[in-house]
Amino acid sequence: MNKIKINLFIVFLMVGKFLFSQQLESKNFKLNWKEIAPFSINKNSSINTSLVEGNFVDEHLNPFFTEKWKVGKGVELESFSIKNVVYENIPKSNNQFYNLNHISKDLSPDLHISKSRNETFALLSLSPLIKELNNI
Repeated sequence: MNKIKINLFIVFLMVGKFLFSQQLESKNFKLNWKEIAPFSINKNSSINTSLVEGNFVDEHLNPFFTEKWKVGKGVELESFSIKNVVYENIPKSNNQFYNLNHISKDLSPDLHISKSRNETFALLSLSPLIKELNNI
């Protein structure tokens, strides 16, 4: 009888550990830039700007990055961080393509968990540009 209690305790401990353990997930991203890409605003006007491949511009016509991937059901987001970011300076001659008043001084990412039908996704979105003094 004592062995049954011990075995049941071990089974409950293992199941509890599996159900309530912290799940860590790591993603790597490399942004591929399309330099001086034509972007149509409407039928009669377009602009030239640099875009992240496969992405668009934000409401201020600055490049914007989004990425979506599947995660397990019931996943809750407690925290996230972005590490090992590699920045490159943009030549001042390209500053004309960006709305400098709407570029942040730091990376301001958003990460949300959303459900679509029977699947759960993580959605990361951020502006890949930062401004230091008047440099991008």
